[in-house]
This record gives sequence, structure tokens and C-alpha cells, in this order.
Amino acid sequence: MAVTMYPYSRLAPPLSPHIFYALLALSRTATLHPYAIRSAVLNDSLGSVDIASGRLYPLITKLIEEGFIDIVGPKPTGKSGKPRMHYAISTQAPSV
Repeated sequence: MAVTMYPYSRLAPPLSPHIFYALLALSRTATLHPYAIRSAVLNDSLGSVDIASGRLYPLITKLIEEGFIDIVGPKPTGKSGKPRMHYAISTQAPSV
């Protein structure tokens, strides 16, 4: 059993900085691809929160599983126009 900071509270535990900044980035833009999320997190946190490349996709998977974000689908991105998977805030996102 995980120990919570507030064992008698009915409030959800606080979001991690990685999740908070990822959701903040997605809340300002209709859709983003993973490396744009990573760049926005680094920029918004003034460099204090950096999602390592190996942690980026597990974080996105966790956000999808918890219902915070949805897969929008591939869209052309960047100079090459190569399609990349994009994500957006879920319309059915849980309250925090």
C-alpha cells in the first residue's frame, strides 16, 4: 500500500512536475507531438524540469492510461513535413 502525504484526505495526490508541465503545454495548444511537449516542458519550467528521451513515451502512455490525454493521430510536422503522432487534452479528463 502506498503511503500518501495526506492519508485522511479525499483529494487526489499532487501531480508530478513532469505531468503538470506536460498538461500545461497541451492546454495551450490544440495538439502537440512528443518532442514538442518535451521542449515546452523545458521552456515553461525555465529549464528546471527536463523529460529525458527515455522517459518521454512512458509519460505519454501514463497520461493516456489515466485519461488525461488522447491520441489525435499523425500530422505533418517540421520542415520535412514527416507525419508524427500528435496528442491533445482529453475531453473526458479526470479532475485534479
